[in-house]
Amino acid sequence: MLTELRLVVFALLLVPLTTAVAQDEEPRIVTEKLSDNLYVLYGGNGQGSNVGVSIGEDGILLIDAMRDVSSEKLLSAIRAISDKPIKYVINTHSDFDHSGGNQFFADLGATIIAQNNARYSSAMSHLKVADNFVLTFNNNDIEAQHVVAHSYNDLIVYLPDDNVVFMGDTYTNTSYPYAYRLGMAGQFKALDIAHSFADKGTIFVPGHGLFDNEKGLHAFREKCVHWLARVGALFRQGVGVDAMGEDLELDQIKQRFIEKRDPPILSDTLYRGFIERTLSADFVNAYPMSQDDLNAYVGIYQLEDGAILEVLQMDASLIARVEGSHIDTLIALSPTLFHVRVSLGDAYNFRLSKKGVADRVTIHTGDESQNGKRINPAD
Repeated sequence: MLTELRLVVFALLLVPLTTAVAQDEEPRIVTEKLSDNLYVLYGGNGQGSNVGVSIGEDGILLIDAMRDVSSEKLLSAIRAISDKPIKYVINTHSDFDHSGGNQFFADLGATIIAQNNARYSSAMSHLKVADNFVLTFNNNDIEAQHVVAHSYNDLIVYLPDDNVVFMGDTYTNTSYPYAYRLGMAGQFKALDIAHSFADKGTIFVPGHGLFDNEKGLHAFREKCVHWLARVGALFRQGVGVDAMGEDLELDQIKQRFIEKRDPPILSDTLYRGFIERTLSADFVNAYPMSQDDLNAYVGIYQLEDGAILEVLQMDASLIARVEGSHIDTLIALSPTLFHVRVSLGDAYNFRLSKKGVADRVTIHTGDESQNGKRINPAD
């Protein structure tokens, strides 16, 4: 039955893509029932992420909230299913297309739950949880596990009674992996967590695209392995980005990632970006630094706009974070210059005092830069 429903839903999802230009139709949210008490509302076409809707005696729990501009439309889609109160929203991560509707549903009385690192984003939330948590709601022990993969605040959400895993942007079956913060290592960790919940009947709901099964998840992992291996081989041969884009073997792997897209096409710009992000995350020629070396940069800095930047060591790396704004992984390129992992062209440039301790920093983001100075005493 679900297979037949998927075909219908897939056809409906394609309607805005094929007719919106000609008929100026408004993109629609498409509803699919996964179990007696669980639905997925498919976003896309600029509306935002997929949304899980769990309904029971206690009320409604949402997994993600689409974009803010889609809130009224999302509420209408929910009300077509149930008129029960919306009690909770769990964000799989803080990107605006997943969390943009948070305030709207908070105003309706919902409690917004996010992973603790969401405090280093602009997304609002009420409860910030650490690595793992269980929420008992509608007689269902809803489990969430934290992973650093697409973002620093990814949550993989498992509903055991329904045997469904919501993966946010740690998984996609219509595009290349969105493995940003820890590169493919984070991507593989996310897939491992999802597999730990799974059996052959488990449904996996990506942040974008149609739901999948364990076989699809395994196939995605294999594509990631092959992609990483080929990019690595070309990198070690000294092949540049332009030449990588012309490599037939790499192109074949790329096509496997997007074979479920309609049409199965990835623009040259997006393809190049995929290659560059992979290189930026997994193949940077880092300047060797010990943990003692890295400790010279750890501290609190005040930026020109008044924001407070915290630099700390985590797992033999430097992490830079500003509450309400961003969190970055820094990779040393020299004793003073640090590359922002995956953020192409962005960098942190530290000034070292005569004692060899960082006392100033300049953050380069795109064409903009901002200076900051240390405000805590150096050890």
